[in-house]
Amino acid sequence: MKIRDRLIGFVVLMSIWVSFIWVCIDLIHPFEYYYIGSFDSRAEGHEKALKHLLRTYAFVFSDECKVLYEYPVDGYPLKESLWYDQAKEELSLETDVHSGPIAQWENITKD
Repeated sequence: MKIRDRLIGFVVLMSIWVSFIWVCIDLIHPFEYYYIGSFDSRAEGHEKALKHLLRTYAFVFSDECKVLYEYPVDGYPLKESLWYDQAKEELSLETDVHSGPIAQWENITKD
């Protein structure tokens, strides 16, 4: 077997393993926030959070998925989160983390 074939096999195996771990973490901690990073602007944070929710839509086994991100405001990091509830088909914005959403949009699906 060539080294290239072994490397491809390793990458495929690791991808499957990471996906499995991701699902297990979601099952164990369904109501915790998933941190996706710090961004230059609020708009970029929203965009990345929505892309993350769309990318992981099929792997969310709990009703609610919370994506946490931050961006600078006057030189200080401000944290926000987007929540998605698959059962209710509802997207929510939380501007003060752990305080609950301030805005909600209904009938939001992957389509």
